[in-house]
Amino acid sequence: MRVRSRNLLSAIVLVLAALSSLAGPTVAAPKLASDIWDTYMDAAAKAVMDDEPRSAKLLWQCAVQVAQQMHDDDRLLLSHMMLFITAWQLNDKATMDAVRPEIKKFDVKHLDESLLPASRTLATLGGHYDDEAARVSRQAKPKTENEKKELDEEHDRLLKSAVRCYLMAWAIQKNPKVRSQLDANSLAENLAEYGMVLRHDQELHDARQQLEDALDIWNKEEQSAAKVAQASETFSVRAGDRSGTQAMPITAVYAVTLLADAYFQLGNSSEEKADVRDHDLRQSEQLYNKALKTIEPVWPRIRIVATLHDHLGLLYSEEKNYSQAESHLANSLALFDALTGRGSDDSNAVAHSLAETYRDDNKEPKARQLERAYNLSTPAPQ
Repeated sequence: MRVRSRNLLSAIVLVLAALSSLAGPTVAAPKLASDIWDTYMDAAAKAVMDDEPRSAKLLWQCAVQVAQQMHDDDRLLLSHMMLFITAWQLNDKATMDAVRPEIKKFDVKHLDESLLPASRTLATLGGHYDDEAARVSRQAKPKTENEKKELDEEHDRLLKSAVRCYLMAWAIQKNPKVRSQLDANSLAENLAEYGMVLRHDQELHDARQQLEDALDIWNKEEQSAAKVAQASETFSVRAGDRSGTQAMPITAVYAVTLLADAYFQLGNSSEEKADVRDHDLRQSEQLYNKALKTIEPVWPRIRIVATLHDHLGLLYSEEKNYSQAESHLANSLALFDALTGRGSDDSNAVAHSLAETYRDDNKEPKARQLERAYNLSTPAPQ
């Protein structure tokens, strides 16, 4: 399967190179050149996510050439930045040194809506790098200092790559011309993800700022939606239709859940003052409950509901509010058992959290009973 992937990428490179040659040394049709550049960006991103960095490097270099032919400084900067990130992965110091002087500060005033597809590609890559950083952090504990150093460097590279991708994506999306093409939920979700990556990279002040901005976008959207719903309800009553209004879109629920996750992570940071941590945990609790109260009455047996119960249970357990924690975790466990099957990774993870909560609440018999039921290992006596 890996051989097929490489053959496919090679074919893509050849096709795109042919398209590039059709554009000529000076690009006469800006729309055609823009489409070719977008195609290179998408193909390079796919190569990155397929773990084909050498193919990605070639595709980023092709994107650089097209941007140069277009005399487009913004696309040239984006192409150079992504080429630098991939060269970093390959430890290609020659390419990194050559590209570094070309990476200048973004001038967001000149951005336009034609860069919207690129911003989505960059946000996707940001998520990919963040996921990879999480995978590295979950690896087995290194046996030697050299192995630890290598893992730490890899984790640092992946997080910084994620931050740069989200930074570029947001630089595009916050421009008024581009923002008008995006719905508020997408904006809030992208900004919240950016904040979470900054949190992972220990940039707590910047992370909080991004989250506050995301929450502001969401609150404005919610107020606007409430006005529309009120007008719709008034019209329905006058028209004799009392069926009521529709629920919040599920995309909005995901955006709010993401914000809650990010505030929960910030609230668990030992680097912040106690009152700041308490504020973040309160924000997280309110957002989780808002999302749950919105979605559960409409779709009570879907994955996001199980996840929300799980996260609320973890939050309440952290606060030593064990009765609430046990209730939410039990609901989550029942849902994951039904949705993914008893013994699945999701189900076992929640069962483990519930057993630990029972144990913290001095309910050792219930903890052991649950661990036996799910074949979980029981911690050794203290």
